[in-house]
Amino acid sequence: MSDQRFDSSVQKLKMHLNGEWREFEVGRDLEPMCTLSAFLREKLGLTGLKVSCDEGACGGCT
Repeated sequence: MSDQRFDSSVQKLKMHLNGEWREFEVGRDLEPMCTLSAFLREKLGLTGLKVSCDEGACGGCT
């Protein structure tokens, strides 16, 4: 088992997008309250994702 330490000062998000692993840093690459749909569409330009109500009421963006 590898020794992995948690650094609370830097929060990172790692996800598999279009066949490759990408890592993003909270505060630098995305804001903490940013929705996944907003991040994918606005920051990464992946506009194939559609947003329904844009208020969190329908569950389409979660």
